[in-house]
Amino acid sequence: LLIAEASADNRTLLQLYLEKYPVDLYFAENGKRALELFQQQKFDIVFMDIQMPEMDGITATTLIREYEKNQKMLATPILAFSAHKPPDILCTANEYIFTDFVLKPINSSIVRTKLLQFLEFTEENNMSNEPQEKQSVDQNKISEITDKKNVLLKDDEFDVSNLIPSYIERS
Repeated sequence: LLIAEASADNRTLLQLYLEKYPVDLYFAENGKRALELFQQQKFDIVFMDIQMPEMDGITATTLIREYEKNQKMLATPILAFSAHKPPDILCTANEYIFTDFVLKPINSSIVRTKLLQFLEFTEENNMSNEPQEKQSVDQNKISEITDKKNVLLKDDEFDVSNLIPSYIERS
């Protein structure tokens, strides 16, 4: 899971929300770093802040989409993070670059719901009619995603009060 978020506080909050789940977290503080990380490895889902220094989320996502197209990759779910939801935020040049949108302030139950929704999407995209050796890799990926979904599904409502001691300790 790649999280591109300019705010250190939001990165910490997301880490606290997500650290109990079986997901590998990678953080980028700007769009340029998010693009670099994306080009280095495959991510199941990307959360992309819209307003970031050095390179904004729209530019980074547009470049990620170009990279996926050039590499003949399936589109990765990329969810836009923003405190404002302009009507055209998901669409640039008549192309939908973002898969979905998450309105700030960041809420743990919404993040959890989006993870479940897009892990399902990723699981479906990993099913293929490729040769046998490729199918086993895809089956391993599907099993891994299913395991992540099961942990998310078992989670009770997240209690934000549990975050306060961890947040203070890390600050």
